[in-house]
Formats: sequence, structure tokens, C-alpha cells
Amino acid sequence: MKNLDAAIGDKNSPVYIEFQRFLMITHLLLLKSECAKNNLNRVNAKLSTALLRYCKDIRADKAFLDAGNSNRAVN
Repeated sequence: MKNLDAAIGDKNSPVYIEFQRFLMITHLLLLKSECAKNNLNRVNAKLSTALLRYCKDIRADKAFLDAGNSNRAVN
């Protein structure tokens, strides 16, 4: 992000905003998979629910299935 900020110089540019959104999606997906590996069910459910915000950028059916299953697991 620092290199992109130095190259573009404008945090309001569409390229910077789109890259930041994809970085957030990648971060949430990575955290979700690590929580699933370590049996952190409540955090996994919250991350799955948070990923529903980005349904236009990720597969919506998979996101809703994961959110439903993980929230069902924690009641």
C-alpha cells in the first residue's frame, strides 16, 4: 500500500480504492481460513458474515453458504 500510495499519490483515486477493497477481501478470507483451521468458530462466523459485504467481488453463493454454516455451528 505504501508503494501504491507513493506511485499514485492520491488516496481518492479509483485504482487506490479498488486495490484497498481487494486487499481487505483477501485479508478477511485469509483470517477466515486460519480461524477454521484453529477451531475458532465464533470468529469464523463473524468473518464469514463480514464477507457478505463484498458479494459483488466474491462468489455470493459460497459466501452465503459459509456464513450460514458457520453461524449455525455457533447457534
